[in-house]
Amino acid sequence: MKNNLFFIGLSFLMALFLLNSCSKKVCVESLGEAPENETAEVRDTLIQDRWVYFAGERKLFNPYDQIKTQPIRRVTFRNAAQLPFTDNGTIKLYIEINEIGKVTYVETLPETTISTKSTLKKAVKAALGYKYEPKYGVPIQASVLTISLNIPW
Repeated sequence: MKNNLFFIGLSFLMALFLLNSCSKKVCVESLGEAPENETAEVRDTLIQDRWVYFAGERKLFNPYDQIKTQPIRRVTFRNAAQLPFTDNGTIKLYIEINEIGKVTYVETLPETTISTKSTLKKAVKAALGYKYEPKYGVPIQASVLTISLNIPW
């Protein structure tokens, strides 16, 4: 009798532990936080008197014709929790998406109206967390992502 109660109690505790760990993962994913194992380093460089912030590894070097001819992929996950909501303006980002829909490269474009260094770095890091619908057979696809930050003061 004692062995049966011990086994039932142990099973109940294991089930509670498993349920608790699963709910934490679901909450983190639903808030839009980046996975812990993926930490992208946002770098910057000065090109033609403007700071360019970028992260990831660039695969395409002449993508402008491809941006106009390729159909747009649908966004399946927006990393809104990491977007900076401190400035007003528009951030234009050049992004490269691999065939499974993961953003592999992000770079700020000159049309960006926000010039705060920390805001641009956070936006680049947040854009790396975006997910797009998969398109198998197309190794890398380039696109432009526009983020509008309109905060009423």
